[in-house]
Amino acid sequence: MVVQDVVQNPEKQVLKPYYGESSSLPDESEITAHTAEVLRLVEGAKILKGGWVGGDSWFGSTSTAVEVMNKFGV
Repeated sequence: MVVQDVVQNPEKQVLKPYYGESSSLPDESEITAHTAEVLRLVEGAKILKGGWVGGDSWFGSTSTAVEVMNKFGV
């Protein structure tokens, strides 16, 4: 494990970075909890641009992949 971001109750999660920000998707919908979690993990792990991360259906959604690429080039 490179970095850990403990999942907390919803009232705490909404205070963490990335949650609720406008996404890079065409509709600019808000970034949801699962995408925000992955963004914090990628940032905390200091994965270099051009690097790779993998995830299951929760952490590997299309919206998450778009945000990770647009924000970090990963």
